[in-house]
Amino acid sequence: MINEKPTSSLDSESVRRTTTGFWDNQWSVRADSGAIARWLRSRDFGENGFFIRLMRYLLPGKFRDASVVELGGAVSKFLVDLSLLEGATVTAIDYSDVGVQQTRQLFKDMGVTGEVLQADIFAMHAGEKTYDIVTHWGLLEHFSEPRAVLKACHGLLRADGLVVFSMPNMEAYGAGLWRLLAPDNYSAHVHHSSEVVAKACSDVGLQLEREFFCGPPLIRMAPAERLRIVAILVDLLHSFVLLIGLVAPSMYLRGARKISNTRGFVARRVVNPS
Repeated sequence: MINEKPTSSLDSESVRRTTTGFWDNQWSVRADSGAIARWLRSRDFGENGFFIRLMRYLLPGKFRDASVVELGGAVSKFLVDLSLLEGATVTAIDYSDVGVQQTRQLFKDMGVTGEVLQADIFAMHAGEKTYDIVTHWGLLEHFSEPRAVLKACHGLLRADGLVVFSMPNMEAYGAGLWRLLAPDNYSAHVHHSSEVVAKACSDVGLQLEREFFCGPPLIRMAPAERLRIVAILVDLLHSFVLLIGLVAPSMYLRGARKISNTRGFVARRVVNPS
């Protein structure tokens, strides 16, 4: 693990909404009563899965043979798909010991040749190792200051490289159910407006090129912590909308701000003309 301490308030622990203990627990105890929903979500991956369809739809050809790093990349099936289906050279970076060990096992089981680093992204040296594409799927919302994460992304990018990232769509109507049924989980997330994300990108040398919404309607985002009877009904409805996506895999590639469960962005490292 990289032990160098952050050197500025922007990169400090104060911007985190989670801890290593939180993530060690998440990867150690994957308790989730929505077994059917879990199985349906696993269909998101593979040659006909939603994820690779979405990447090919949004960024055709960009991942082919590219070097790709995922921040918060523990147990990343995203990297598995990019490696096996796009020929990408992949790296996962995470600071959870449990998550890192599980990721190494996942890569081994899937036959993925990739690098797995246990590191704090804030303590990595900018430009020491760079990549064509930096990704993170559900990371930025765990930080109160988005510039901290985006600055780390910039430091890992080659000239004209891309940052592709997503987060739960906290602007969707269904986010109210998430807050009602899983308030502790919900409180570990921060909503960053489109304007805040665009400004943060600009501040750290990234140019925001695209915002997108995708995925099924947001109905359920985390295992219920309360109101279990209501949660059972929500789980059933959630499984139904996932089943629709399984039957029609391309249906949720294009989404809507107030409905879809996922909100994402594509940004490019600004190349200084000089």
